[in-house]
Amino acid sequence: MRFGGKYVLLFSAGWAMLCSFLTPVSTHSFPGLLFVRTAMGVGESMSYPAIVELLSKWAPPKERSRLCSIAYAGAYVGTIFSLFMTPVTMKYGYGWPFSFYLYAAHGSFACCIWWIFGANSPAQDDRISPEELNYHLVASGAATAMQKVAPSPAAAEPDASNSVPTVTQVVLVQSNIAGASTGNSEIWHTLLRSKAVWAIIVQNFCINWSLYVLISWLPDYFSQKWKVDVHEDVS
Repeated sequence: MRFGGKYVLLFSAGWAMLCSFLTPVSTHSFPGLLFVRTAMGVGESMSYPAIVELLSKWAPPKERSRLCSIAYAGAYVGTIFSLFMTPVTMKYGYGWPFSFYLYAAHGSFACCIWWIFGANSPAQDDRISPEELNYHLVASGAATAMQKVAPSPAAAEPDASNSVPTVTQVVLVQSNIAGASTGNSEIWHTLLRSKAVWAIIVQNFCINWSLYVLISWLPDYFSQKWKVDVHEDVS
């Protein structure tokens, strides 16, 4: 990835927060509202590839499936949380626009935290300890490639066999590994011809269509069909 998962995820989240902030303003025009919400979806579409890129660098191979599940489940947990909190913020805030402003402010704060503490990979994290860096290096399978890297001056010392690789060495190894797998357009042809890939695309389309229809219309259904006061019921 040219820009790294950190900055793509940051841009995606920041773009979504901007669109969330602009949503109440755009309601005066249906085309404007449609444009803002469509732009929000386009921006958010970058988040999942960025998450996968980050997990490929940070998560040990044996833990990637579990961590991917946890990361993706967070989106649904946030949806459930917002369904409970939005009526409360509408009642005790300043109407429905306040909910969009509140979530935009919360997301902007999270973006600032991510900007400060996030990193594209362990090798680019200034706060990581040498021991943790070595753990990620060994877990990713790049340890064998370290043997091809020129030894540091400390390699001449008697205990150099137990020394921890430097950040410079790790960057070189990861760059070489990444460079060996880039520039091959054949992988895209393989993916587009794969029945499994198209099955995943159709499955995700169906799930998300149903999910967002429910999220969008369920409050109206309870209110108009069953005469339920969502504000009072939640709060």
